[in-house]
Amino acid sequence: MRKRSKIIAERDRQRSRMERIQEQSRLEASALELKSRAAGFSLTVPTKEQIRAIKRKERNLAKIKMFGFRYTEGAISKSQREHYPVPKVKEKPKYEGELLQREQKAMELAKLLHGRVGPVGNKMGDQYLTDLDLADMKKGLLRRRS
Repeated sequence: MRKRSKIIAERDRQRSRMERIQEQSRLEASALELKSRAAGFSLTVPTKEQIRAIKRKERNLAKIKMFGFRYTEGAISKSQREHYPVPKVKEKPKYEGELLQREQKAMELAKLLHGRVGPVGNKMGDQYLTDLDLADMKKGLLRRRS
């Protein structure tokens, strides 16, 4: 047992020694890289095409500020679509004949049922009142007792 534990301990020491050496070499390499950089990141000189594109964008932004977001040179850009979404208007369906009568009845029923909210029982909150609840209320079965 002693020999095995000594072998394992020696292997661990060698592994940690190698890790220290590797870490030190990594640090030295990064230090050399930083020394080789002169005044941080160097800027590239823009080409004439890039300068023209930048000036065109500045002119368009000035026009957008003057005339609002609706000014574009063609298609609406993605950023404008994200910031100013155009709402989609749904048209109401146009019914004729029997469908129109059924739609009117459904609208009347919806208006009638919309106001059917009240206490169903003693110490209860407001709930939707069914036809049976309304009949009981007319009979006086749903009175609130304090």
